[in-house]
Amino acid sequence: MKKNVITYRALTRFWPLLATLALILLGAAGYTYWKNVYSTPDAVFRRMLSSSLQTIGFTRIATQSGDGQSLDVTSLQTTAPYHQVRAENILKQGEQTTITTESITTTNKNFVRYNDIQTDQTKTDGSKFDFNQILGQWGDVAATENDNSITTIYTGNVIVPFANLSAQDKETLLNQIITDGVYELDYDAIKTEIVDGRKTYIYDVTVNPVPYIKMLKTLSGMLGQDQLADLNPDEYANVDALKFSMYVDVLSSQLTRVVYSDQSQTTEYYRGYGIRDVAPLPSDTIPLSELQTRLQQIQ
Repeated sequence: MKKNVITYRALTRFWPLLATLALILLGAAGYTYWKNVYSTPDAVFRRMLSSSLQTIGFTRIATQSGDGQSLDVTSLQTTAPYHQVRAENILKQGEQTTITTESITTTNKNFVRYNDIQTDQTKTDGSKFDFNQILGQWGDVAATENDNSITTIYTGNVIVPFANLSAQDKETLLNQIITDGVYELDYDAIKTEIVDGRKTYIYDVTVNPVPYIKMLKTLSGMLGQDQLADLNPDEYANVDALKFSMYVDVLSSQLTRVVYSDQSQTTEYYRGYGIRDVAPLPSDTIPLSELQTRLQQIQ
């Protein structure tokens, strides 16, 4: 009996040490898992794609420049309760002209209005242009009349699709993306940088057009849309692959930046994941073609 008391007292004395050792072992195991499994470039890239297919909203900031022009686009993109992209677009032409427009894009319709036009250009008689009659007037056009709106609404104007799918649909589409090789990663070129104090992987990515279009068709079907039903992916077999660099935050596995490799000098930044901002659709509208005609008549 005395021996058992001594043994119990010994264990009690060394229990804090044993607990500490156990925590150290658990920590070491967790670190090993983090380093060798969870935070590998492959795992982070896959989680980034997975999270993009189950997000309710985010903010995209895109800048593009070239040939004396620049375009800055800030868009609030929502996937629930339905897809919507609301954007402010600022186009600058040299030092003389700045055009600010606002747009709302849904799977069925596009809405556009001019909010401000500033220019030093004048009419042939030397008088200034008066744009007041078109400023603030919404123009609309059906999505089927504007092919760009279809891919814009599904991809958010970027080659990575954003949606709020069910868990089953997400896994189905994610497996298709991986199996079909929509994205090719140059593993020899993957870089690791600290961006805004956070570890970030930078991937050089190539997007293959045919499997990408197949992915869009599958996604549109999951969303109950039929705009892409007649689209034949094989028609894009001769289209050049798109190349860009993709920045992904390792801890959150969220896309933070895309830099395109072509001559467009385009960079896109991604912020505000999980923020939903659905704008009411305009009711006082005219056909977009009429709005454009009014603008031409002013000039």
